[in-house]
Amino acid sequence: MENQSFIAILYALPLLGIVGYISSRNDLSISPAITWCMFTITYFLSNMAGVVNGVIDAYETPEPFNTIFAAFNEEVFKFVMLFIFLKYFKDRVTLKQALFLGGTCCLAFAVSENWYYITREDLQVLPGFQALVRVVMPTPMHFITGSIIAIYSYQVFNLDRDVSNIFIGVGIGTAIHTIYNFGAGIVDGYFIMAMAVAIGTIITVMTYKKFNAEFEVRDEYIYGAKRVRAKTSFKDPEKLFSPK
Repeated sequence: MENQSFIAILYALPLLGIVGYISSRNDLSISPAITWCMFTITYFLSNMAGVVNGVIDAYETPEPFNTIFAAFNEEVFKFVMLFIFLKYFKDRVTLKQALFLGGTCCLAFAVSENWYYITREDLQVLPGFQALVRVVMPTPMHFITGSIIAIYSYQVFNLDRDVSNIFIGVGIGTAIHTIYNFGAGIVDGYFIMAMAVAIGTIITVMTYKKFNAEFEVRDEYIYGAKRVRAKTSFKDPEKLFSPK
């Protein structure tokens, strides 16, 4: 167990380094304190998601519902963590910062989950191999699903758009997570796991570009209108809207 704990700590260091890098970038983080606060709170509360999954297993839920419910439970947990921060800091966070806030939340979730799977007493493989697989496969998957949920949640809490965005974000995250878990539950399912990560990456990039393009158009409209107003005499406000 001591050897397993050491390996779990060793393989947590790269993830901590990523969080440190995110927290040091003004375009990725609201502030270092907020980023590390998100990471810390999520790490200690992630056991709650594990408890719920334990209840799902205890009821001997048949497949594929067990896999779907477990994935849904974890993605809802990520949403709750993001809700706390996005709602409170909605006047300070940008779309890109929201994306990486979601990623930070899930890195904490991954560190906690990795610790459990690496240090468990019934581990059937070498702890080093288990640690390596978890760092390169489920960790990116968690980062991706959390980022997607954050991007869609941003539409609701920061832009006052329809609440359906939350269900879309959590739904996409659950679908990716379910596909990944299905691959993880079968022999030689690495291709399915990698496919889930690849699909999630494509969706994340495309969704971010879509929403970011909308913001650029909106900002250009707002600031363009301001520039026109600045050139228009206040004595003749109708001039702004008169046809050329």
